[in-house]
Amino acid sequence: LAALALVFVLFVRWQPGLYLRALGLFMAIGLSFLGWLLPFLHSFLVTRPGGIDYALEPSATTLWDNLVFLYGQMNIRPAALGQLILLLALTLAWGYHRADRPHAAAAWPFRFPAIHARLYILAVPLAVLVLAFAANSVISSLTPRNLVVILPSLAVLAALGLRSLHWRAQVVILLLIALPFLSTFRAYVANGPYREIVAFMSPLYRPGDPVLVDAPLPWQHVPIAYYVRERLPARIPNEALFHLMGVENPAILRNLPALPVHLAQSNTPAALAEFTAFLDSAEQVWHIEVENGTGFNEAFLEQLTSRYLAVEQTDWGIRDRDYPPHSITRFRRLPDDLATLYSFGPDIHLQSWMLRDEVNIQPCQIITFESWWQTSALPAENYSLTLTLARADGVGITRSDGSPAGLLMQQWQPGQLYLDERQLEIPCDTLPGEYPLLLGVYNFADGAALPAAQPDGNPAGDLVYLTTLYLR
Repeated sequence: LAALALVFVLFVRWQPGLYLRALGLFMAIGLSFLGWLLPFLHSFLVTRPGGIDYALEPSATTLWDNLVFLYGQMNIRPAALGQLILLLALTLAWGYHRADRPHAAAAWPFRFPAIHARLYILAVPLAVLVLAFAANSVISSLTPRNLVVILPSLAVLAALGLRSLHWRAQVVILLLIALPFLSTFRAYVANGPYREIVAFMSPLYRPGDPVLVDAPLPWQHVPIAYYVRERLPARIPNEALFHLMGVENPAILRNLPALPVHLAQSNTPAALAEFTAFLDSAEQVWHIEVENGTGFNEAFLEQLTSRYLAVEQTDWGIRDRDYPPHSITRFRRLPDDLATLYSFGPDIHLQSWMLRDEVNIQPCQIITFESWWQTSALPAENYSLTLTLARADGVGITRSDGSPAGLLMQQWQPGQLYLDERQLEIPCDTLPGEYPLLLGVYNFADGAALPAAQPDGNPAGDLVYLTTLYLR
């Protein structure tokens, strides 16, 4: 708005009626920005007196890099067409043929002859950039989101470039620009994989799971807290988040959905004791890490890994300039009763198992089974695990097969624990009765079963009996 007013006064000669209409237009534009301007000013005067900490760096050495970055955020897609239209507009603004038509002196609104008035269309976006960078040198305020106000003037520039082409070329270019919106339109540019984190957690998140957010900078906690608290199927209470933060910034903390209940900025005994109480007896814990976490997180992770096993992990690297590496790990609590229950062959040992559902079942029900495994040596083959539900006469009615823990066994590390999680669907036509639940290991290549043995060495057959499920 300031750029529009400045360029108008510089280029347009004094005409009371014209200036009055322009004043009304500028006031209407200002009123439309009022809902954004008041909280924006409040953030500089109250919330962040020092400016936005993630604003573009106000330095002469980074000026060109900042311009290239802003152009990359705002240019028309496909990029080649955007560059064509922009270059056409920049060249035609100097020689726009309509500006060369004669004008009556009384009707000519500009202060300058036609050759100078042609620059009006370029002066507005240029003034926006100059004022934005000047303000940024005083207080950090320039971000791609704040500079979105330049888009109307860029649209006028693009329209000028497009108007110079034949109408058939205009139609083709508009189609090429509009068609990608159907499949590749970017609703926003994220500075972290927040939606991906939620998608990773959603299938296995259980209400009450603690979440450890391990990020060095305060602003990195804000979007993570919003996404995991608001976007998961079950809302996460603020008490279920533990923040490890390298630098405290009370102004940014106020941007969180709620002020942190659990916050540590060092590995003091008090902070570690709070973390122990935070974990309590939770069966599952999530660890979200940004930029390899804080510099003091080792003590917290040692405490976590002493009671929990990392069973699943994924990470996302850097995509954009402001996109730091993120990773998320799912931990499961180690069972208290770990001991060899059965051995399959000489090296594969079942340490513990749990049926997460009741033994009373219903047709069409899906039951969840978990088992913990360990090898004493690298297995000779890639063995598969079979979980079978059988009739009383031993005939199987349903089964779930696959590599234990979802990992080829020849990639296992001897002595390390592995958690296998699998589901078994009860057939919808299952008749009432008693159904033994059986477990076995076999060679995937030839189907040969590994013989099972009890801890005392007594044979247990090819399929070991775990429990009985009842369908009434």
